[in-house]
Amino acid sequence: MAIIKYCPEDFLVTEIPLRSQKGNSSYYLLKKREYTTVRAIGVIAREVNLHPKEIGFAGNKDKKAVTTQFISIKNVSRDHLEHLNLKDISLTFHSSGNAPLHLGDLEGNKFEIVIRDLTGEESEQLQQKCTATLTIPNIFGPQRFSTENVSIGLLLLKKKFAEAMERIIEKDPEYQKEIAEFLKRHPNDVVNSLKLIPEKIGKMYVHAVQSLLWNQTVKRGMEKGIHQEKIPLVGFDYEKKDSEVDRIIEDLMVQNNLTERDFICKEIPFLTSPGGERSMVMTVHVLCTINEDEIFNGKKKAILTFTLPKSSYATVVVDYLLH
Repeated sequence: MAIIKYCPEDFLVTEIPLRSQKGNSSYYLLKKREYTTVRAIGVIAREVNLHPKEIGFAGNKDKKAVTTQFISIKNVSRDHLEHLNLKDISLTFHSSGNAPLHLGDLEGNKFEIVIRDLTGEESEQLQQKCTATLTIPNIFGPQRFSTENVSIGLLLLKKKFAEAMERIIEKDPEYQKEIAEFLKRHPNDVVNSLKLIPEKIGKMYVHAVQSLLWNQTVKRGMEKGIHQEKIPLVGFDYEKKDSEVDRIIEDLMVQNNLTERDFICKEIPFLTSPGGERSMVMTVHVLCTINEDEIFNGKKKAILTFTLPKSSYATVVVDYLLH
């Protein structure tokens, strides 16, 4: 039975920055082990007395992995940052500028993934699949959704802020103290209590709903034999057209009791999302090396190396190869 992520070192991710970064901010390479990006940013921010909003990053990286990515920080000395004594987190200065990083400010990611506990036949089949360039549905991976992201996102979109806040605190207890102290001073101000949660976290919940709708649209579309370059990612700017894809989207929106206007949030503006579009498939070339598995005696391990554009998921590639 194939085993993925047996240890964090079996899942290596290295961010590929944009070819040119303009400005004069301080960019560091953040290397982390078994941290989400947001959690690692929070730890660094507390250590250097910054608000997490003051640390920019281009992409969310896996938790159970060893990942390397760029972050931007202002007004903290290089010596201080490079000598932080943080467990499984390190920072290395890369370059200077004055433009902070934002989500999406990257070209993609390079992956090196180890799959363990393979029989000889399984390893041969896997290697054979990697001899050709793969064209795979460009669906969002399971880490996009976690356990509660979609349900919280739906509550936020329907402006059920009190219920959403309770779910968020239950999922991420680290926000509980700050929110409880705020509500003690302002008992009825649930909306502003939610603004204490990092913007990137709030957006993540809304994006999870959009991502689920997109995945379901692609699945139904492929079942109907639909193949097109781009599929709409629903938001307030989505315009219905008389196509089979748009009819699928409309049906999914009705099932979830959603309208395009739900993606406008005047109470918490950073939750507002215009939507967009996304490539229906991704094309990837995977280099596969087979070795003896040093952990599972008598078994093989496969080392997969490949590069993906931003917002495409390595776990989707691996799942495709194993099934």
